[in-house]
Amino acid sequence: MTREELRLKSKNEILDFIKNRIAIKNLDNQLKEFESKNSASSSLNILDRFEDLNIYEITSFLIMENKTLYIQYQGNNKKEEIDLSNLSTSEIIYKVFEKTIFLNRQEY
Repeated sequence: MTREELRLKSKNEILDFIKNRIAIKNLDNQLKEFESKNSASSSLNILDRFEDLNIYEITSFLIMENKTLYIQYQGNNKKEEIDLSNLSTSEIIYKVFEKTIFLNRQEY
């Protein structure tokens, strides 16, 4: 699914997409771990699982650490910290979408 297609979906449909993407990627990672003795190479940043949607395109950096999202947009020196502590994994990814691929250029 493309980010343009995601923009047309309801929040619940997007959350389902996120859950499915995470589940598929988790299965892929489990298979890689099984096939490889070096399991460290299969641990990926959860945000990278959505890189194909260009979530990093408008940011100088986008980091999730300890239930906090750190984001800085290109051409903007202001850094944002967003508390994610009360959100599920799917809701966290949805929040990242809101702060990246769902934004219009003038909003950041």
